[in-house]
Amino acid sequence: MSKTIELYNLLKDKIGEDATRVLIDTFDEVSEKAKSEAATKADLQILRIEIEAKLAEFKADILKWTFLFWVGQLAAMAALLKFFGGH
Repeated sequence: MSKTIELYNLLKDKIGEDATRVLIDTFDEVSEKAKSEAATKADLQILRIEIEAKLAEFKADILKWTFLFWVGQLAAMAALLKFFGGH
């Protein structure tokens, strides 16, 4: 026996046939909506690829700015050494 029929038989005497039908129809609608809005494996794979691409871009930016910071630090140190070494 299907779960829907079993539920119908359990509820019809307690809340009436009309209310039972409305309740079961509501459950069915909610279930269908949940299924249609659920993420699929393909959706999750696409999201994973997008996140990995953004992380790679972020890592490249961090590396670039780190390199520029160290170049600036070396230039500042060279200028200080030249200034203090020249006197």
